[in-house]
Amino acid sequence: MSLTTGTKLGPYEILELIGAGGMGEVYKARDTRLDRIVALKVSRDQFSERFEREARSVAALNHPNICALYDVGPNYLVMEFIEGENLSGPVPLDTAVNYARQIAEAIEAAHEKGIVHRDLKPANVKVTPAGTIKVLDFGLAKALSEDPVSGSMQDSPTLSMAMTRAGMILGTAAYMSPEQAKGKPADRRADIWAFGVVFYEILAGGQTFSGDTAAETLASVLKETITLDRLPADTPATLRKLLHRCLERDVRKRLQAIGEARIILEGPLEAPVEPVAALPAPPPSRSGNLGWIASGVLALALIGLAAWTWWPRPQPVEIGAVRVTVDPPEGTVLTSNGPNATQVVVSPDGRHVAFIADESGKGRSLWVRALGSLTAQKLDRTDGARFPFWSPDSQTIAFFADGKLKRIPVSGGSSLTICDAPNPNGGAWNRDGVIVFAPETTGPLHRVLAAGGVSAPVTTLDKSAQETAHEWPQFLPDGQRFQYLARGGSAGKTGIYVQALGSNQRTFLLATPGRAAIASGFLLFLRDNTLLGQRLDLGSLRLEGEPVTVAEDVRIGGTNGRNAFSVSENGVLAYRSGGGAGNVQITWHTRDGKPAGVALPAGDYGQIELSPDDKRLVVERLPGGSNSGAGVDLWLLDIPSGVFSRLTSGPESERDPLWSPDSQHVVYSVDGKESGIREMTVGTGETTVYADAKPNLLDDWSRDGKLLLFHTQVGNVVSVLPLSGERKPQVVFQASFVTDQLRLSPDGRWVAYTSLESGQPEVYLAAFPSFTDRRQISSGGGLMPRWRKDGKELYYFSSGSNRGVMAVEIRESAKLETGLPKTLFETNIQVSLNNYTYAVTGDGQKFLFREPVTSTAVGAIEPIHLVINWPAGLGR
Repeated sequence: MSLTTGTKLGPYEILELIGAGGMGEVYKARDTRLDRIVALKVSRDQFSERFEREARSVAALNHPNICALYDVGPNYLVMEFIEGENLSGPVPLDTAVNYARQIAEAIEAAHEKGIVHRDLKPANVKVTPAGTIKVLDFGLAKALSEDPVSGSMQDSPTLSMAMTRAGMILGTAAYMSPEQAKGKPADRRADIWAFGVVFYEILAGGQTFSGDTAAETLASVLKETITLDRLPADTPATLRKLLHRCLERDVRKRLQAIGEARIILEGPLEAPVEPVAALPAPPPSRSGNLGWIASGVLALALIGLAAWTWWPRPQPVEIGAVRVTVDPPEGTVLTSNGPNATQVVVSPDGRHVAFIADESGKGRSLWVRALGSLTAQKLDRTDGARFPFWSPDSQTIAFFADGKLKRIPVSGGSSLTICDAPNPNGGAWNRDGVIVFAPETTGPLHRVLAAGGVSAPVTTLDKSAQETAHEWPQFLPDGQRFQYLARGGSAGKTGIYVQALGSNQRTFLLATPGRAAIASGFLLFLRDNTLLGQRLDLGSLRLEGEPVTVAEDVRIGGTNGRNAFSVSENGVLAYRSGGGAGNVQITWHTRDGKPAGVALPAGDYGQIELSPDDKRLVVERLPGGSNSGAGVDLWLLDIPSGVFSRLTSGPESERDPLWSPDSQHVVYSVDGKESGIREMTVGTGETTVYADAKPNLLDDWSRDGKLLLFHTQVGNVVSVLPLSGERKPQVVFQASFVTDQLRLSPDGRWVAYTSLESGQPEVYLAAFPSFTDRRQISSGGGLMPRWRKDGKELYYFSSGSNRGVMAVEIRESAKLETGLPKTLFETNIQVSLNNYTYAVTGDGQKFLFREPVTSTAVGAIEPIHLVINWPAGLGR
């Protein structure tokens, strides 16, 4: 008998029946402990102890393309609830390859853990609305292998939970391998067969093996001639060969490792096209003569570059550097400078440039332009992308979004989530499929496989030198050594280091406050706004000679080192210009989104915080106009008079400002030699140091003035600091997921915060300080919660495709009640963890935004500058 809505199995509340078959049902349910939706698969029989033990081993799988197993009950499984459609075909070639690659990566991850699916089929593969593949029921067929036979052979054992044992038929008939159909034991090669069948079907459409009965279907699997005639005519030979290898009935001749299929699907499907032939410029249009001329010059330059780079000649032909500019697509502007300047990257082969652009009304996304083309292509499903970097074969782009590191083929398609990256600062990808990246703005670099997984630290901060972060890595040509920026170190040692994978030893190259690059035998770095190149011996790692100028007026990126230039391995340089005041401003908006004046003109601003009396604004101000390594300072805007003055100064960085309830004091964190928390009285400059609370990220000052709320990124620990008595920090919450942007309700009974618990940033509410009665407020992404002064309304930013200011009514009677989120207005300001880019007045009627200056305001659309063969004039 099916379970009814409201029935509880343990902590799981049944919501609705969503599937049934054989001996079990599948329900949509709610986990009442974590307030999340799950899929509940219920059997009429009790599970064995061995099944439960093996199912828990499957739960250890952690992969973005595998539906997670959360829990096991006496007769039920608790799975990740996946929104989406079952896999079906035919689909376009690029889409099919993308889906197959994701399936292969899921199977490979399980095989590496010794887990075999043995029931792979389209019904067990979901395609989410974002285009991500999720393989369901991974490994449960294996977990059931010792139980007695029960149920119809045509039913899926993982859906129906029919019990079978080794040596008997397992899996749905049409997708069984020949050895399974014969009743023989099946290993990972059975999954490879099923993968081939599924891939064939999404390319060709229709079922590969069929029959009126299970017996006839099995006979088709065992005896029917396998041809590839139904494949689309444009199917590349590499894919035909791959399918032939997967569908070998002889297991000894069949593809032996699914990782080989994944490698083929990640690489080029045909022989590489000759560089010159691949880069013709399209014919001119009547309205695009100037673009045609620029593109023609660029194409000719690339022909010269190809000759210089790829064509062997007895005597090298030296050509001069060619400089051109590329405008962003119509209706877009390049994403903000300052702390987000590093948003333009040229591919390793020098044939494409990827960049982040803000599209009017649609937010920020990733674009790619072939250097011989007149137009750029937007990559769908890259909303909110930041800091892209290329795979070594120039076929895939990695980027950061929604607190994750992701990847997407340059040809488009669905993105794949690789791992968590809550607040990133750059990455690099080597030819062995290893990615080194900075998941946080503080802490060491991490490494992870490009196929996905859990990242692990690969560098160690030098605490004796007060280092706070390693970021902006780049692999050297050998693919094992990488250079990176070590930030926050003692004088003379803040700069670029080189280290090898698997080693703790590193070599210091150069003292500089921003990111650098190594290419064509030079180390490139910024001094003020001039890009310099200095010869580098890659063997000894010694700099030689004096620096020479490569380009001028190159944009700097603030204290996080996000300098706006990129170089390929074969002499193509891309950069953004401008380096004085930034192009973000602080502006007022009414509750309906209408502009209401500029509070602060264009500048390099960070986080903003409005005083409780709405009369003052404290702003993080980045060191504009130079790249000298000076820290972030706090500045104060007196709103009635418009006076803007410095609040802090010094070599350290002062961040995360918060106002006292009486608007007379500012508390902030210090990042540097004297790291910790300080409080300053506005007007007198009197400072109090809280030495026992460091290093931390400040979140809120309670409205009763009794405590500070802060968290640490390492360990995701949330603490309070009482402002009376011994002033010793006390831990109130710790989680395995990122918890950030915590804000206390005015009465101190509740805390709103941003969490990656669901896999993307969402806004939650919980009782304080117990963190019980937790509930998710946002849906589809949310960040930066703030309370109205009376506590009757909560605001946050939607981080989905329709980015905007959201408001939620808060009602309290016997318990907390919340209304449905409503959109006040849409906006394209940048949102991220660890950073508040907006503030709201106490009555909720006016908003302050840190937003990009529009192209009209600055007078022109900012282009991307390209220099082809930049080393030509540097005295090589």
